[in-house]
Formats: sequence, structure tokens, C-alpha cells
Amino acid sequence: MMMRSMSECGELEHEDSFAAELLGSLSAYIRKPGFKRLFNQIVTEQANTGFESLCVISQFSGEGKSFLVSALALAYTKFLQSRVLIVETIQQTTARSLYLESVLGEHLPELSALHGGSEPGYIDLLTTSGSEEGTFDTADFHIGEYIANVKSRYDVVLVDTCALGDSDENNLDPFIVARHSDRALLLFSPISAGLVEIQESKKELERCGVSLLGAVYNRSVAPRRRQANAFKRLAA
Repeated sequence: MMMRSMSECGELEHEDSFAAELLGSLSAYIRKPGFKRLFNQIVTEQANTGFESLCVISQFSGEGKSFLVSALALAYTKFLQSRVLIVETIQQTTARSLYLESVLGEHLPELSALHGGSEPGYIDLLTTSGSEEGTFDTADFHIGEYIANVKSRYDVVLVDTCALGDSDENNLDPFIVARHSDRALLLFSPISAGLVEIQESKKELERCGVSLLGAVYNRSVAPRRRQANAFKRLAA
């Protein structure tokens, strides 16, 4: 039997409390009318076109990309009892959003009765950060194959990438990753809105064969922990 010191137990309790706080923040956020409208447009488009994977991309880091991925995953699970896979294509695990951490493995067994006892919704993670040496450099070219091999187990696959401006040898190329997703959402904020780069990014994404679902504007630039973002869908 493994014994933990009192300080270790205290740290674990603090981490659990913090994770619950983040999950509570996300749960409150996805009930907001603005987010529900965005989510409704996404699921309506999914029903009309049948897309199975959705990539969220942004020009810069800190624009709320992982927060949006986490919110979408939780909404699919809570509102539609969907089976959700989050694909994380960022090499450094220390860069993982705390909000993303809070929703991983989220299950809703109490909702199974709504589907006559069928399997309830849940959220899983597929990460490329643990790729074997020598395989990570080519992983962006195989991301479509990775998704194709597992997507039949899920109702939707949400792909989290590094920012377009942060693309380097330590991350999978976000342009290539987005190309291998069925649809992509371009997220921007006051950090990037109004800059020539946002139009250049859109043109480059289209040039790379990315199928853009539309653009999402994040009006908030609050610190990540308190990021009760207000997203609104803009026309593609």
C-alpha cells in the first residue's frame, strides 16, 4: 500500500478543486445564449454536410483556441450526449490548456436514460506529443490517417493545433493538420482582428486546401484561468 504525505494529499485536493472550478466555468459558459447559437450553427452544418472532424485554428497563441475546443467538446457531450475525441497536435505537453485538462475523460452516465440505456457521451484525448523518436517529424503528413482510423468510434473529432504564427519544428504544421480535417474554424480576437495577417491567413488556408467552416471572434482577452470568453460566429 502506498502512503502519501499530508502535503501531497493537500496538493492533490487543491488540484481536484481547481479542475472542478475550471469545469464549472466551462459548464456555465456553454449555457450562455451566444455560445449556444454558435454551437447550433456548427451542429446544423454537421447534420447538413456530414463532416466528422473539426479543426480550430488561430493566428496567435492566447486567443482562446483550446478554450473553444474544450467548450465545444463539453457542449457535444452535455447537450447531445456525443462521443467526442480531442486530437492534440502540440508537441509540448506543458503547453496544454488547463481547460482542456479539465474536460478530458468527462462522462455523463446520468444521461444514458435519455437514449434508452445507450452509451452516454464522453470525451477522450489522442495526443501526438508522445510520438516515438523519428516519427514526429512526419506525423503532420499522417494526421489524416490517424483521424480516419479512430473517427468511427466517435460522433465528432475536435482538433487542437498550435497557432499559425507559432508553427515551427516542435509542432505539427497547423496548415497541414487543418487540411486533413473535414472543416476548420478560424478563431481571431482583438489580438489579431484588423491586422493584415488575418486575411493573409485565410488566403493561405484556402490555398492549402483547408475547408473553412467560418470565422469565430473572441471578444475577451482575459487571463486564461478566468477566460469566460464571448464568442460569436461570423460569416465565412
